[in-house]
Amino acid sequence: MGNEPLRARRRWLAAAGAGFGATVVGARAATPVHEAWPPVTAFPSGAWSPGRWVWADLFTADVAASERFYGAVFGWSFESTSALDGRYRLARAGDEHVGAIIPREAGPGTERGSRWMPLMSVVDPGRAAGEAKRAGGRVVVAPIVLPGRGEVAILADPEDTPFGVIRASGGDPDDYLAELNEWVWMELWALDPERAARFYAPLGGCEIERETDDAGQPYLQLSSAGLGRASIRATLFPKLPPAWIPFVRVADAGAAAARVRAAGGRLVVEPRPDRLDGRVAIVTKKDRAESNTNY
Repeated sequence: MGNEPLRARRRWLAAAGAGFGATVVGARAATPVHEAWPPVTAFPSGAWSPGRWVWADLFTADVAASERFYGAVFGWSFESTSALDGRYRLARAGDEHVGAIIPREAGPGTERGSRWMPLMSVVDPGRAAGEAKRAGGRVVVAPIVLPGRGEVAILADPEDTPFGVIRASGGDPDDYLAELNEWVWMELWALDPERAARFYAPLGGCEIERETDDAGQPYLQLSSAGLGRASIRATLFPKLPPAWIPFVRVADAGAAAARVRAAGGRLVVEPRPDRLDGRVAIVTKKDRAESNTNY
């Protein structure tokens, strides 16, 4: 195959950079690099859960600051990998993989801040990419096989919210309630939740369920294999771009909120007794574009 895997990786990196308004550092052109990408789980199951969100990558211009923040708040540890010429930083919660940090350059005209991009398990990333395009989305990065990781594509929905789809090598993580400091839920803040639900449901073979939260606010839930996978609701900040908000399971949202403040973060939504008995907080770093949720 010659240098085709290297050329394919370069195309993946260039497209990812363009899709996020920034440049991701790619492999050096002079020397082919035999990369191995970390799997989505340290404990491959040999089974797949289409419709389930199984991974998240953080695109950021300040890797060191992000590692300090997430290490302080959730106790995550970080390590280098051979992917992206050694710049793909794997995040762990204990022994389990939870995501990775990808550096990007900041400059005039680029999107400010950082962004978490989640990946949904699908049967066939190529087919999912075609379905997304036909439904009004776009293909940011065409499906590509990343050695050790699986087949991946980066897409954008009709509101131009980026997300990924994956068919993981060796299977998805076991389908269980997350352990502490692992991803436990994904929620999309959309301008048009109904349209968004109709877009995402076929990609993962999901059903759409109508629900109401503790405050009486309606939202839509995507479910597969009889289990809830993600929620979609009208964005709380319609002047900001729609976004996927990942939730992390913690022992105490109030204590996690205190760690956020100590680490220099900001609380967008404080833990309140009338919101899931004070078990949810929405937090962001000072750059205001990087967000995650404690649950």
